[in-house]
Amino acid sequence: MSDLRSPADSLALVFPLTLRLEFGWEVNATFSQRQLNLLYQTGLDLRSFVEHCLPGMGKAWLLQKLAPLSVHLGGAPHALATWFNRQPTSIVFPRTNLWLVADFEQRVNPRLHLVHELAHILDNRLARRSLPATIFGGGPADRLFRALGGQPRGARFANGVASLAPALRWTVNAGYGNRSSGEYFAEAFAWIIYAPDRLPSPALLEWMQTELFRM
Repeated sequence: MSDLRSPADSLALVFPLTLRLEFGWEVNATFSQRQLNLLYQTGLDLRSFVEHCLPGMGKAWLLQKLAPLSVHLGGAPHALATWFNRQPTSIVFPRTNLWLVADFEQRVNPRLHLVHELAHILDNRLARRSLPATIFGGGPADRLFRALGGQPRGARFANGVASLAPALRWTVNAGYGNRSSGEYFAEAFAWIIYAPDRLPSPALLEWMQTELFRM
């Protein structure tokens, strides 16, 4: 299990240029140094995991699968998602723009939160259609859900997981992954990085290693 604690404030300074060169991520807001460090450390966490699956290919995988990416603080999509959920909510919209809550660094597990959102970006980028997979489906979130015996239908951000066997449903993070097939996928992607022992089934890790971490 990786360390879920926030990176220490004493980390070397991270600049927007570093995120662009290392991961292809463009920050389109004024981020604090702590927030930039968190983004950078999250990218390193993900790259390290990919390296375990694809030795020597971590950076190439991130640049191919998760770039270009624009990262924002707040913004209209964030405000709409917050109104819809009745609580501060980060959101990916329409496909490769990530709109973060302004104080995402204050989350209990901010790096897990960031990887969860990156999973939505990945779902969109690997979809077999141009419309956002996070809404209309067609991406790896649908494929994972079907592989587990579920039937993804409707808006992928709010369709529930009733078609999944109870043994496959989430218990961690207050069961957030049970809100929808899209959130199920995003939670699986985040938890395989930081705590794979908390997955509802080892089948999720096996599927993702086979289906996602390849060039």
